[in-house]
Amino acid sequence: MNPIRIHLGPMSEMLRTIIEDLLSLERDIIVVGSSRQQQDVLKRARDEGADMLITQSRPEAGESSLDAILSAPPVKIFAIDPDGKEAAVFNLTRRAIALNGDRKTVLGQAIRDAANSLNPTPRSASWQG
Repeated sequence: MNPIRIHLGPMSEMLRTIIEDLLSLERDIIVVGSSRQQQDVLKRARDEGADMLITQSRPEAGESSLDAILSAPPVKIFAIDPDGKEAAVFNLTRRAIALNGDRKTVLGQAIRDAANSLNPTPRSASWQG
């Protein structure tokens, strides 16, 4: 089984410490990178081969793409190939996940559940994962 690769995005230092401590107990979840700034956090997560970005919720819109995603209603992106012959749809949806329960295992299980609910596409040879 491949581990779930996590990139930690911007969040308070206390929250970051708690998450890092909890994830260090999980054998099938690894932290591959971290960003303390919103700028380019999505690109950095992708460049590091992260399966998931974990960040602190932002109630108000800021200036970065991540701020726009976290503060607005869910959006779909319809991306057309440059030659106009194909397109892909990306569905950004919001789903609440309860993090109550046994504090040492609830985060890891919630991450596993979220990762398993996605329909993974095969990674190409250029993906570093």
